Amino acid sequence: QIEKRFDCSDFLVCGLVRYLKNYELDDELKNRVKEVLLNYRYWMDQEGSDAMCFWSENHSLMFYVSAMNAGEFYPEEYFTRAHMTGRQLWEAGKKRVEQWLDDVEERGFEEFLSTVYMCVTFAGLLNVIDYTPKEISDRAVKVTDRLLEMLALHTYKGSVIAPMGRVYRQVIYPFLQGAQALMNLIDPDVPYSYGEGWLAFYATSRYEIPEGLKKLMRDPVLTEYNTGNAVIRLEKNEAYCITSVQSPRKDTDYDRWVNLTLLEERQNVDKTSHAYTKSLNERFHGTTCFEPGVYGYQQHIWSCALDSETQIFANHPGGTCDSSQMRPGYWYGNGVMPAVKQVPGKVGAVYRIPESHPIHFTHIYCPRDRFDRVLKAGNWLLLKKDTGYMGLWCSTELTPFDDTIFHCELRAYGDDMAYLCVCGSTEKWNTLEEFGNWVQSLKPSYCRETGTLKTEDGFELHYQAVQDDTQY
Repeated sequence: QIEKRFDCSDFLVCGLVRYLKNYELDDELKNRVKEVLLNYRYWMDQEGSDAMCFWSENHSLMFYVSAMNAGEFYPEEYFTRAHMTGRQLWEAGKKRVEQWLDDVEERGFEEFLSTVYMCVTFAGLLNVIDYTPKEISDRAVKVTDRLLEMLALHTYKGSVIAPMGRVYRQVIYPFLQGAQALMNLIDPDVPYSYGEGWLAFYATSRYEIPEGLKKLMRDPVLTEYNTGNAVIRLEKNEAYCITSVQSPRKDTDYDRWVNLTLLEERQNVDKTSHAYTKSLNERFHGTTCFEPGVYGYQQHIWSCALDSETQIFANHPGGTCDSSQMRPGYWYGNGVMPAVKQVPGKVGAVYRIPESHPIHFTHIYCPRDRFDRVLKAGNWLLLKKDTGYMGLWCSTELTPFDDTIFHCELRAYGDDMAYLCVCGSTEKWNTLEEFGNWVQSLKPSYCRETGTLKTEDGFELHYQAVQDDTQY
């Protein structure tokens, strides 16, 4: 598969490098490996055409560090597609690895909290930690620490509950997501997943899991932080977890990084730089600058949960059925991004779908059978699990719908709707009925003329569509 340059063969190159660093090969296999690695295509400007994805955050790191490692194996040999010696290839890879680290150190992760791709990035970083010079390796250790700290911070009652830069269908089952392999490594008491086997890299790595991650996983928190172009909010306590990416972000001193593909037609840009790679990725895999009306890809925007099995969220699907292979998909990503605002105890979202879009409904993932109690009160759905309460309101009537999974989907048909999710605990309200009386007193309203969601206690969210030139 490496020789044929299948998509994701860079993952296999990273695994092969680690094998070569740890184990002996017989002469026949050693020669075969050398032939394949000398003829591999380590970057998109090298000779050859194929369907490999180079430019995402995880792929780019793996190509960069593999160029370094392969060049180190054969420093005086000629790499036929790169038209470089191994020493030159090592230098080219080193430059890009350093730029990748520069970017993540300054801006944070673009594929932030992805329970799929953070596992891949983790493995790529282990190759940087173990097989590059000390000054680069030490930086990679700190970046890897940050990756695990973010996932630990968003772990709620054993499972990662988080907005994500890129996501797949497993988002509906938090306890089965790939990143659970990493969380279980930190705390064996939390749910485990195979995670595509990326922990095989860790088995032969010098990297040490930092102290304090178990505490991050378990402690209550109310926080806000930046990563990529996104502002993420998180509130978790014993009763509930609410987390989201703000759309749009409201901080006035925010400095968005410049997408070089928007400049290249009128000025020279460095197409060999990681900044250019990152710009291509924003065009293809979606932006982390979340704004209402912008076309989405695989971004997961908000979630509320009472435990690891009772997560709910809304999205605007990219397909009409659960078996859709589109990106965005049925449960993951958004065809068009909503406006989103989170405050303590509440998250609101407004979705407005343009007439030109083929999908004219949004839906809620709500595994109703996993809650202790479920009540309907007007436009409110009231939910209880253990010591937590959740109230979900929609401006449009929610219609139960069953596809591949049952008793988990509620659709809101139409092109213009608002959601409000409010959480509470048994410490304040003795019964679900008492909590329900309180949330109904909030009297949420949605004005379609202005795109404004309001409540009686002062919560307000206004939808103003934005055009983003990086997104088609």
